[in-house]
Formats: sequence, C-alpha cells, structure tokens
Amino acid sequence: MVFLILDDANALRSRTAFIKEAAQRLVKRLTPEDWVGMVWVNQSRGGAREFTRDRESVLQAIDQFSAQESQVERWFGHDDLTPGLTQSDSRQMKDDLGAPVGEEGSLAARANLSGIYDAERPLRMIRDVSNQLSAIQARRRVVVYIGQGALRTHFQLAPGRDKQVPDLLLPRAIAAAKDANVTFYAIDVSDPANRQSSGPRAKEGPRISELASISTSTGGTASTYSNPVEAADRVVSDSSRYYLVGYVAEPPKAKEAPRRIEVRTTRAGVGLFAQKAYIPIPHEPSLPPRAEAVRAVRDLIPKNDLGMRAFAVAFAERGQKKQAVALAVEVTVPEASVGAANFVDDIEMTLVAAAPVSGVRATETVTTHVALDETKARAFEGRYVICARIDLDPGQYQLRVGLRSAKVGRSGSVYLDLNVPNFAAQSVSLSDLALGQTVARASVPVGRRHVIAQIMPFVPSLTRDFNATDNAWAYARVYSGARGPEAAVVVVQATIEQHDSGEIAWTSRQTYLVDFGKRKESDYRVDLPLASLPPGSYRLRVEADPQSGNAMPAHRDLDFRIANK
Repeated sequence: MVFLILDDANALRSRTAFIKEAAQRLVKRLTPEDWVGMVWVNQSRGGAREFTRDRESVLQAIDQFSAQESQVERWFGHDDLTPGLTQSDSRQMKDDLGAPVGEEGSLAARANLSGIYDAERPLRMIRDVSNQLSAIQARRRVVVYIGQGALRTHFQLAPGRDKQVPDLLLPRAIAAAKDANVTFYAIDVSDPANRQSSGPRAKEGPRISELASISTSTGGTASTYSNPVEAADRVVSDSSRYYLVGYVAEPPKAKEAPRRIEVRTTRAGVGLFAQKAYIPIPHEPSLPPRAEAVRAVRDLIPKNDLGMRAFAVAFAERGQKKQAVALAVEVTVPEASVGAANFVDDIEMTLVAAAPVSGVRATETVTTHVALDETKARAFEGRYVICARIDLDPGQYQLRVGLRSAKVGRSGSVYLDLNVPNFAAQSVSLSDLALGQTVARASVPVGRRHVIAQIMPFVPSLTRDFNATDNAWAYARVYSGARGPEAAVVVVQATIEQHDSGEIAWTSRQTYLVDFGKRKESDYRVDLPLASLPPGSYRLRVEADPQSGNAMPAHRDLDFRIANK
C-alpha cells in the first residue's frame, strides 16, 4: 500500500514537472497487486484518490497537479500573492520571516496566514494517514512525500499565555507512523543549483529536515537534491526487497499483553529497521449481519473474506440531473456448491459512492436472497450475482460494496473506480462497454435482476477470461447530447488489438443512420470473434464518429483474455 502526498502548497511552481515526474514514475512501477492512494497538500484541489488499483485514474490526477509558489516563505517580489497587504507590509513580513511566529510586534503574528500557507499540513497528513493505515494487516505500508518541504517554527503560543510551548506535531507524526509500522520516504525536488542556499530567506533550501527525521525513525530514506526519478525508483526497490519476520506466542493466551521486540543481526555492515513493540489487536465482538456489511466498506482496502468482484456502468437518464448506474456484484463461495440442490443464501449488502475530497455522495442498503433452481444444481460452481442500481451526479467516484453471506457466515467487500460522464454535454458520446455472455456449462443464479432491467437489456458478465468456444458480445449505448441531432450518420468501429504488441487482430466497421429519437440514444452491440483469435490478451475499442458538424469522436476500451484451452 503506497500513499502519495504531493505538496502543491510549499513547492515552487517551477518544480511542478519534477514532482509529477517522480509521482508518475513511482505509480507506473507498481505491480497490479499494489494499492495506491494520493492527496495534495492543498486539500481544496481535486488530487485526492482513495486507495485503488486503477493506475490510470491516479496518473490522470497527477497530470493535473500544479505546484504553487509558497506565498509567505518565498516572497521575493511577489507582492501580488499577498492579498490585503501593502508593499510596506510585505517588506515588514520579509524582515519577520526569521522570527518566531508568536513574537510580539511581528506582522506574521497578526496576519491570518492559514488560508494561504500551512507548513504544518504535511505533518498532519502523515499522522492521519498513518492512523488509518494502522488498521490494515498483512501488507507493507509506505507513505511518500514529494515536494520541497516547509520552514516551520518549532514553538507555538500557549493559549491564553504570553509564553511559547514546544510544538508536538512532529513527534506525534513520528509516533503515529511507527505505531502503524509505516515506512516513510521524502523526495526533495529542489534544484541542486541552489544547494548552498540556506536560512529563512532562501528561495530554495533544505526544507525537508523534519520529514527526514520521520524517514530515519521508520526505516525509509529522505532524498535531497537528487534526481526525482532515481528517488522514486529507490522507494520501489526498497519495497520489493524486505523481510517479514514474525513469531507466535507460546503458550497462547486468551488476553495477550504488549511485548517489546528487538531484532539483531550478526552480519557486518548491515543496518536494521524493525518494529520496537507488539501491541495485540483487541478482540472485536460479533455484529448483526447488516452491521457486518457496513463495516466491510469502511476499511481503506477491501475485506477479502469473501470472493467478490463487481462491474458498474453508467447510463444517461433523460430529464434527470443524475445518471443511472447499473451494478453487478459476483460472489464466489466454493463450499456452497456442496449440497447445491438446497442452495439458498440470505444477503445483506451495503453500497457506498464516495467522491474525491467531498466524501460520501450516496448510499444504498439491500436485503435479499438468491436460490438455485434444482434442475441446475449439478452445474452450480458456488457463484451468484446480485444486481443493484444507484443514481449519481456526473463525476469521479469510488464505489464500495460490502456484503454479508448468511450461507457461509462471512462478510467481504469490493471497491471499484467509476467515472460517471455528463452525456448531455457532448454532441455524441458512449457509455462504458458491458460484456454479455451465453453460458451453458455453469449455472449462475442472479438476484434482483429486475432492478437494472429498465436501464440495460441483460445482466452484465464479469468474466474477462474466455475460451474460444464461448459466446460473448460487447454492448454500449450511443448518445446525442442536449444540443445534438435526433438523427445522424455515425460510423461505429470496433477494433480488437493484441495487448502487448498493439497489432490489430480484428476490425468491424459499420456506417449507419443512428435514429436517436426523442430520448436521443441508440443501442450498439457487437459479437466478439473469440473462435478466430489465438490465445492471449486483447483490448477491444469501440469508437463512434459522427459524420456531420464538428463533433469529436467518442471511444471506450475494454480488456479481455482468451485462455490456452
């Protein structure tokens, strides 16, 4: 689990490209099993991402990043960046930068600077993220700061008093990171040409000394004036080469006590960083089924006690501000295939839609059951699908689904990233691609099929691995925008290319008059030529190109695989 903190508040605008380059390098080198989350120091911006495996979503957010020159510490002729202050005030502020914030007569003591500059926010983020990561077990947890650091006073004015007291934010951030077993890295993107600059009036200088102390305490490193890409590579390298050493207390006790841990090595020249203490996890009391489903969506990453996967696709709802999202959740419980003739499962499901920065935007709770037709019991593989619908405003979301199965007495969750388009804003647009499949070899019960029947004509298949004998198709809906035509000639082209080489393996091109009608939408379906494709990984692209006006083409992609047999 890698969490990125990109500092746009305390870094010069000229270092934007270096921050983006380091962050993109790190994300691109992560494996498919890694989770990555992100936030920008200036939280009013849209750089926040929940932990996800969707690399493209994170890379797109990084691409929008822009550093802002520090508006207090780095005043060098930028008086226009200090709202409400005169030039003489600005000159006075420059003279006060080296003084403690609480010093009497200092302009900094009288100005409310929190809105334009907050040097403490990175430390608060490290503390808060570490506290959240402490709940995650059995994963390496890494927090990476990329920026130039900030110059802070190490004292604050005691409330109601005239004397200063030590600032405890740094030791608390270190304590939180150590307690959560978080490894912290700091990547300084300052220009090496300014290496000799120092002091409070330096345009660029060694600002990450505090962050470096967190790295030292947690087993990470701080890279100062280094190549940002090489620093990012070191984070990945360190996280790919480490030992996990553990022990089991013997004899086991009903109530474990905290224990001190010391790890040593006899190898010369080898340094060790290790957890210093073991603190037992408190026993959690059993919860009612619905509460279990709710708890399953509260963690930073999904709970994998149940085999789950999900697919969601958004469709336009004409005349409505919100778009309709159809959701299919597949649950796998292999042990339930035993005695399948009597298979019935009672389900408690919770659906949460969270948007970056703004948080939870919609929730849905479902109580239902699935039952297996006795005539299909022999082909039952312990899989079933639950359908749901949720209406959302256009925007970027993380959908979290928590589910509790009464059949096996366990709960689990699955998270997926979803972009809900504003279909009305484009002349011609496409929904995401959904796959349909005719399955004869296995029986998959479906619960709540009727919920999505009004917005799509079939239950989407979550399978992306096919055999050459399978029958599958791709489906999308073509839309004409609010000012688009009711009828138009549109060329819709489906292309399948080999994922690794990019070579075109198959193309289908259709030119026809799309009758959008009053609803300004039309269905599109294309059968996948699975039998004619050799085994391998592929990408399907569907593109709708209007042949009139200045409308831009719209396209959607979907990856799939054909097995060797």
